[in-house]
Amino acid sequence: GANTNKFFPIKQQECRSKLNLPPNNYYMVFTGRFYDHHGIIEFLNIIPKVLQQNSRIKFILIGDGNVKMHAEKQAEFLGIKDSVLFPGEIAHDLISIYLNAADFCLMFIVGKNHNLLSPIKLFEYWACSVPVITNRGSNIAKLVKKLNAGLIIDLDNPEKSANAIVHLLNDEHARKTMGENGKIFVLNHCTWEKTAQKIEKICKNTISK
Repeated sequence: GANTNKFFPIKQQECRSKLNLPPNNYYMVFTGRFYDHHGIIEFLNIIPKVLQQNSRIKFILIGDGNVKMHAEKQAEFLGIKDSVLFPGEIAHDLISIYLNAADFCLMFIVGKNHNLLSPIKLFEYWACSVPVITNRGSNIAKLVKKLNAGLIIDLDNPEKSANAIVHLLNDEHARKTMGENGKIFVLNHCTWEKTAQKIEKICKNTISK
């Protein structure tokens, strides 16, 4: 679950000011490890199509990992390095500031083991009331669709995905509704306290058998 004492909504412009981010851009944020199954390389190929429609969109990809250097080279090759920021590892206390500065958070899972991964990062995004962009085909996408808490795209269709992203960026009401839907779900089901209660119940049921 999410630690809602650390991850909770903060005013977007306040967070952008703290991070010295120009206030009138759009921001998409990824946090985590740069691994193949996180689909960052695939998403980078969509970004040029997005920027063709709106050059005020910035992508902040936070963290480190074995494909980070590949991602940086890919951004340079695609001519998008001025729009894609790679801050590296950051202090944990800053993560919620970056999330709350975002219009969307990014969570892609590709490969055959995509349904075995923990969605804690997803719950942290939603705890901050930020909608997510994810890719079709995983259990996370099914949950996003069920809750109407983000956008589901096809990583192998850059043009269609870029159109969907830009369309939703232009619909502030829809974005806020999606973020609120995600936050409500986390508060009702996926806080540390709720998760502890579920584990306690499982343990009690196991012992009583």
